[in-house]
Amino acid sequence: MTPEQIIPILITASVCFIGWSVTAGLYRREKDKNKDLQLENSDLIDRNICLQDEVKESNKAYLKLNSRMNNALDLLETQNGLLNENNIKH
Repeated sequence: MTPEQIIPILITASVCFIGWSVTAGLYRREKDKNKDLQLENSDLIDRNICLQDEVKESNKAYLKLNSRMNNALDLLETQNGLLNENNIKH
C-alpha cells in the first residue's frame, strides 16, 4: 500500500476511534447521572414514607383531640343549660 492509500485509512480509523471514545464517555456520564438520580429518588421515597407516617400520627392525635374538644363542648353546653335553669328558678 502506498502512503496515499494508508493516510485516508488512518484518518478514518482515527475519526472512528475519537467518535467511539466520545460516545463511551457520554454514556458513562449519563450512567453516573442516572445512578445519582436513582439514589436521590430512593432518598425521596424514604422521606415520603416517613412523612406519611408522621401524617398518620398527626391525624390520630387530631382525632383524639377533636373528640376531647367535642366532649368538653358537650359538657359546657350541659353546664350552660343547668346555669340557665338555675337563673330562671331564682
